[in-house]
Amino acid sequence: MPPPAVMVGFGKKMGLRYAASQLFVVVLFGFLYWLINYVERNYMLHDAETGGTVDKLTFFDAMFFSLVTQTTVGYGTVVSRTYFSKIVNFIQLLTIYGVLAIHL
Repeated sequence: MPPPAVMVGFGKKMGLRYAASQLFVVVLFGFLYWLINYVERNYMLHDAETGGTVDKLTFFDAMFFSLVTQTTVGYGTVVSRTYFSKIVNFIQLLTIYGVLAIHL
């Protein structure tokens, strides 16, 4: 008996596509955070450990912040400081929920 039509799209390919979509969103928004901080130099992130701003946001730090934001872990070591960066965080969360909804 063939599987129901609902189950046809699931399998290894679907899992790989979902993982690739997640990774793409992390990299895209990580690059966006880094670019915003590089261009505007307004230090959009706040370092909660030292109490100051993140003077130089490295590409790795931007990717880490994007991953922590996307997984909703929220370590709190680096947090959004400006309204613009909070809006970008919000858009990232909506985007990832949209990716999740597409793959379900």
